[in-house]
Amino acid sequence: MKKIGVCVGQTKPNKVNFVSNIPLKLGQFVILEYEENKQKHNLLGMIQYLYRENPYIAENIKSPKQAEDFRKFSSSQDIIKGEISIIGKIIDVGNRVFLEMPKTPPLPASPIYEAPASILRKIFGEKNKNFVRIGKLLSEEEEVPVFININQVVLRHLAILAITGAGKSNTVSVLLKNIVNLGGTAVVFDFHGEYSEAKLTRNGKNVVNKITPFINPAYLKAKEFASFIGIKQNAHIQYRYFRKAFENLINNLEAEKGKNWQSYIDTENFLKRLKEEIEKLQETEDRVNKDSLFEVLNKLEDTILELGHIIKLGTPPLIEKIKSGYINVFDFSEFDEEVSDIIASNLLRWGLEERKKAVRGRETKLPFPV
Repeated sequence: MKKIGVCVGQTKPNKVNFVSNIPLKLGQFVILEYEENKQKHNLLGMIQYLYRENPYIAENIKSPKQAEDFRKFSSSQDIIKGEISIIGKIIDVGNRVFLEMPKTPPLPASPIYEAPASILRKIFGEKNKNFVRIGKLLSEEEEVPVFININQVVLRHLAILAITGAGKSNTVSVLLKNIVNLGGTAVVFDFHGEYSEAKLTRNGKNVVNKITPFINPAYLKAKEFASFIGIKQNAHIQYRYFRKAFENLINNLEAEKGKNWQSYIDTENFLKRLKEEIEKLQETEDRVNKDSLFEVLNKLEDTILELGHIIKLGTPPLIEKIKSGYINVFDFSEFDEEVSDIIASNLLRWGLEERKKAVRGRETKLPFPV
C-alpha cells in the first residue's frame, strides 16, 4: 500500500486530522493502520476536508510580491492538511470484507495509506444475486464498481441526500431500472415532472407507464375530498358542513340508483348536486355559520375551475392503472403539496388494502408487490 500521510493532533473514533506532502483528492478512500495491545487494526476512511499550507506564506503577508518572493525559496515546504471521516474497522474474511464501527480512537501518528482497489471491490462489490450495480467510485484511479442489495432498498426506508446537481434523480433512475430489469414493479410520485418523460427501457422497450392522476370523488373519504378542495384540518366548522353535504349526496344517489349510481350521473351533475347540498344546509341546519358555509362553496367552486379536468366520476381507482413490471409514474407536477399528498395518501391506502387481500389469498386489484 502507498503511504500518503499520518494522523496528527487529537484523534476520535469517527474522525482524525492528518498531514501529507503529496496531492490528494476529496472523497478519496484511505486506510489508517495501527497496532495496539498486540492487535493490528485497519480502518477505512474517506477524505472529507482538505487544505494546503506553507508556513512561510502566512495570512498576514502584506503584498503579492512578498508572497511571490517567499514562494521562490519555500515551495518545498508546502504541506496538505485535512480531515478523514472514519467509516469503519475492516474485518477481512477472505472473499468478503465487513465494516465494524470502531469503539476507540486510532493512535496519533498512525500511518495513512491509499485504499487498495482490491479491498474496495470487496466492500462495494457484488455479494450475491440480490446485488445490482449502480455505478462506480469516481474518487479512485482504478475502476471500482459499486453494488447494493436491491432487496434491502425496497424492504427499508431509503433517503437519497445530496446537494443540488449531485445526481439524486439519476440515482433514483438507476435504482428503478434495476428493479424492473429484475421483474419488479415500481410506483413513482413525480412532483417535478422529472420521470414522466424518462427514457427507461428493458430489452429495447419502454418501461415507463405514465399515469394521469384522475380523481374519482366516489372513492374518496369525506376528509380526503375536503382536503382536496382546500379545507384545512383545523377548519372544523367548514369540514362539518362539507362532510354532511357530501354524505347526504352519496346517500341520496344510492337511494335513487343503488350502489351502481356512478353509471347514471356524470361529473358535472355530481358536482352541481354537491353544491346544492351545501346550500341546503342553510335551511336544514340550526344556527348556520354563513361565513363558513360560503367559504366551503367558494373552495369547491375554485377547485372545479382549477382542477376540474382531473375530477372524473366513473374512472376506475388509480390502483388499477398500475402495470406489473413497469415504472408507473404519477405526474404531480401541476399540483400543490396538499393535493399531491391527498392523491398519494389515497393511492397508498388502496394499495395497502389490496396487498393485504393478495397475501390472504383473496381477489385483489394488486396481485403483485410494488
